[in-house]
Amino acid sequence: MSSKYQKLHIMHIGLMTGGIIGVWSFISGLVEGLSGFVDPNTFDANQALGPLPWIFITALLQTLIITWYIQRTQLAGKKLGIVVFILIFGVQFFMSQIETIYFLDSIQIPRQLIFGQILAGIGVGFLVALLSVRYRNKLDELQDNPKNGFINLPRNVVITQFTILAFVYTLIYYFFGYFIAWQFPALREYYSGSTDLVPFLSHMQVQLAEEPGLIIFQIFRGYLWAGIAYLATMNLPKAKTWERFVIVGLVMSIGLAFPILVPQKYMPTPVRLRHFPELLSSNFVFGVIASWLFTRKNTHPISNKNLKDSTRKK
Repeated sequence: MSSKYQKLHIMHIGLMTGGIIGVWSFISGLVEGLSGFVDPNTFDANQALGPLPWIFITALLQTLIITWYIQRTQLAGKKLGIVVFILIFGVQFFMSQIETIYFLDSIQIPRQLIFGQILAGIGVGFLVALLSVRYRNKLDELQDNPKNGFINLPRNVVITQFTILAFVYTLIYYFFGYFIAWQFPALREYYSGSTDLVPFLSHMQVQLAEEPGLIIFQIFRGYLWAGIAYLATMNLPKAKTWERFVIVGLVMSIGLAFPILVPQKYMPTPVRLRHFPELLSSNFVFGVIASWLFTRKNTHPISNKNLKDSTRKK
C-alpha cells in the first residue's frame, strides 16, 4: 500500500467520521429550535445525539464499513452516492424509526424525537454519499478502477427472491427476538407488562391471535430489508465471496444495532442492552442469507463477465 493511498484512507476515515458526528449533532440541535415542529420545552436535542463516545463508535464503524464497500464496488459518481445514501439512511434511520412508530405506545418516545432522527438521517446520508463519491474519485486517481452501472437480476427472479426473503426476515425476527431478547424478564415486562415466559410455539400462537398486524408489518419490513440487501449485494463484483457476505451482513446490522446502545431515558438500559445482540445477530444473519440468495450460481453469479454483460447496455 503506497503512502499516498494510506494518507487518503486515513483522511477519508477521519473526515467521514467527524462529518457524521457533526451533522448528526447540528441537525439535532436545529430541530430543537423549530418551534413550529417541536415543543422546545419538552424536546431535548441531547436525547437525539446521545453521549459522544457512543456516537463516535457508531460513526467510526459505519465509516469503516462504507469505506470497505466503496473499495469493492464497481459504482462511482451519482450511482454510488444513491446506493450509499440508501444504505446509511435506510438501515440506521428509516428502518429503525418505522418500527419505533409501530411500538410507540410501548416505548413512549416523543414524535418530535422521531422527526429529529429522520431529519438527521437525511443529513447524514447526504454527507456520507458525497464523501463516498469524493473518496472513490480520489481512489480512481491512484489506481485504475472500472466505472460501471448497476448489476441487476431478471425482474421475475427479483420478485421471487424478495418474497422469499420477506418471509425469511419475519421468521428470523421472531426467532431471534424470542430466543435472545425475550428471554430477559425486564424486556418482557417493558413490552407486555408481564414477566411470564411461555414456550416459543405458544408465544407465536398468541402473536397470531392477538397481534396479527405485527406479523404483516414485519413481512412488509422484510421486503424493504430485501431491497436494501439487494442494492448492497449486487454492486460488489470485486469482492470475494466471504467479503461480500461479511460486508452485506455488517451493512445490514451495525447501523441498526449500535445506536441502541446510546443511553436515553425512553428505553431502560436493561432493555437496550438485551436488544443489542438480538439486532446485531439477526440482521447480520439476514444479510448473509440475502447475499447468498442473490448471488447463487443458478440465478446470477457476480463475476467480471456478468459485470460486463449487465453494464454493456447502460
